[in-house]
Amino acid sequence: MQEHGNRQSIKQKDSFRIMCLGESTTRCQYSSYLEEILNQRNIGIKFSVIDKGIDGTHTKEILSELKANLDKYQPDMAITMMGINDGGSHMPYETTSASKITLALRSFKIYKLARFLWLHAATKSKEIVYQDFRYFNYNNDYKYIKLDRLYRSQDESEQILEKAIELDPNNSLAYIALGWFYQCQRRLVDSEQVMKKAMKISPKNYNIFGRLSAIYSEIGEDKLADIYAEKANNLRGKYYESTTVNNYRMLEQILYRKNVKLVCMQYPMRNIEPLKNIFKEKGESDIIFVDNERIFKDVVRNEGCKTYFRDMFGGDFGHCTDKGNKLLAENIANTILKEYFNK
Repeated sequence: MQEHGNRQSIKQKDSFRIMCLGESTTRCQYSSYLEEILNQRNIGIKFSVIDKGIDGTHTKEILSELKANLDKYQPDMAITMMGINDGGSHMPYETTSASKITLALRSFKIYKLARFLWLHAATKSKEIVYQDFRYFNYNNDYKYIKLDRLYRSQDESEQILEKAIELDPNNSLAYIALGWFYQCQRRLVDSEQVMKKAMKISPKNYNIFGRLSAIYSEIGEDKLADIYAEKANNLRGKYYESTTVNNYRMLEQILYRKNVKLVCMQYPMRNIEPLKNIFKEKGESDIIFVDNERIFKDVVRNEGCKTYFRDMFGGDFGHCTDKGNKLLAENIANTILKEYFNK
């Protein structure tokens, strides 16, 4: 489906080509909406949008495939939203490797929980989710969304998650999942209480602070939302890890040499400044930035996280719903039409 759409895009002659780079928050997400919105604006230019998002990828892999993608698709502009899967910069703070988490999740209690979940799964796809849960890793967003889908597709979701906590009261993952379950139902006080229990278990896990920030944004407690967002940023690091920074800069240099305009987009709900700081020495005039912080916080406050996110794997954001992806595409279109086409 993704490549079929890309083949159709490159068949369009004399169009302005935009290539979207990223992981599962890009793949089959906002690109089709972006193409539709841009062409509906009727500015006298035909747009074609190419989706090169890859599930579970990182900036090193995106960079390694960049030259081949540029040769194949010959874009005029590239939009990036990436970095969430880059190594240690997005792992829980309390460990620099996955070993601690992996060992915990392979324990007998968690294995029993996985078996319990599997017994409630009615389809083959859910059996795969069971396998994923045994080797669950925060750093793999694709596995997280499959597990989250299972939770929300079961009538017994709350009981399943409470069973997880009963099996292992010190398992912060179960509290996080239960908190999201409550948040989907807009039981925000319950969600807040559960996430604070998770915070006591894992006080250095930035993901939990990010989720609390999102909960307070939804409630309308802006000051608390900012406080917890700042705590999440401090644990995560206000600036990107060197790997992400270097790969972003190398990508920008390659695009510059190919005369491809770079559009750097920040994840929904997150502050744009750390992304801008990557290119501070170069100067921002050569790069277009898309800020998705305030626009998402405003709609989440009014309509709830569930309306715009299918999960919250990033802590303060997650994979977008159709409505979320349309909002993302609308914001991108408005930004590039104003800053690049002066429309």
